Amino acid sequence: MPIGFKAPIWLLLLPLIWLSLWWTGRFLLGMSPARKRFVLALRGLIATLLVLALAGAQFVRMPSHICTIFVVDASESVDANACDAATKFIADALRHKAHDDLAGIIVFGRQPIVEIAPSNLRRLPAFHAAPDRTATDIASALRLAMGLFPEGFARRIVLLSDGNETNGDSIALAQVAKTEGVVIDVIPLGVQRQRKEVLVSDVLMPTETKWGQPFSARILVDATTDATGVLRVDRDGVPVKEVSVRLTKGKNAITVTLRAEKEGMHRFRFLLDAAPDADPRNNVGMGIVKVLGKPKVLLAEGDADPLGVLAKVLAENGMEVVRVFEGQLPARPEEWQGYEAVLLSDYPAWGMSEGQMRLLRRLVADSGVGFGMLGGEKGFLSGGYYGTVLAEVLPVDLDVRQRKIYPAATIVLILDASGSM
Repeated sequence: MPIGFKAPIWLLLLPLIWLSLWWTGRFLLGMSPARKRFVLALRGLIATLLVLALAGAQFVRMPSHICTIFVVDASESVDANACDAATKFIADALRHKAHDDLAGIIVFGRQPIVEIAPSNLRRLPAFHAAPDRTATDIASALRLAMGLFPEGFARRIVLLSDGNETNGDSIALAQVAKTEGVVIDVIPLGVQRQRKEVLVSDVLMPTETKWGQPFSARILVDATTDATGVLRVDRDGVPVKEVSVRLTKGKNAITVTLRAEKEGMHRFRFLLDAAPDADPRNNVGMGIVKVLGKPKVLLAEGDADPLGVLAKVLAENGMEVVRVFEGQLPARPEEWQGYEAVLLSDYPAWGMSEGQMRLLRRLVADSGVGFGMLGGEKGFLSGGYYGTVLAEVLPVDLDVRQRKIYPAATIVLILDASGSM
């Protein structure tokens, strides 16, 4: 039974310890030679055991039998000749396996199906599993295979596929299998050396946006050769944009600007029609965006505008405007919720309380609520905002810089009180 170590670097201490024991043994006096050898041997044994403990020594029991699971790709990208080659390979492997070894078969496309559970299989029967062939999910098939292994057997997976993966991440699954001691062998099926392929690898777009606000979506495309094509975008099944693209060999990024006109969750689908392309099934990308409603703005006006020009301008730019006048600002904190911005139009400071000022300042500083002030005779300095807490969030300084300072003066009157007066 072989011995393994979790941290074998600690074994480097053994030569130093034995050398130091030999050196210190020369200075052991007052002992017989036999007793001195016994003491040195006991010290060496204790030190060796301590080093082995630090190195994580353990006995490794290697399984004497192997369980092999054949994972067969049955998607549309694997033609009939490749399927025959996979069947022939498995049948030949079964004929040469050891008597006590186990074998199992998984057939997969969009989803994996267990064709034969691990057993003492000697001859290959005909396949009966019929998975969905419109996609290829190698990661799911590997995950299922890792869960079928019985205890006490060495674990091996033989993947027979063309590697044209459309769903999942087989590389990440293979790394997990490596850490668990599962060996994965790959038998390529129908792989063309000069295969010209274009595929959409990822879609990067925001998960949330505001109503009517444009946003950008980046479509990442991998190409094995230079290609041209058209990127078609649809929102909830309705076409919204077409973009002509030119791809170069390697990784490409296509950026498109989109807009959502309705509130709620919307699905955007990106379909790339490119040439040359061996398999167009992997040219589709998806993205989900949550569209918030119109931004709500609180417009506080000191003098009521009968025409409501400012409110109309804000509404024409896709905002929901709530107009209030002097003395009508919300008094409770919950009444301020839902507003994206607060705009004071010629609204005086004496039209709100100290508590309302502090609450508005906290909303701007902590919650990111927009704040703006339009000044007339009742705004800014003339509106009484100098020295208030709202003056701290204004982008202008209300302090008067150019003041005229007149120095203090003393006037002395001298009166003549002599006799000549």
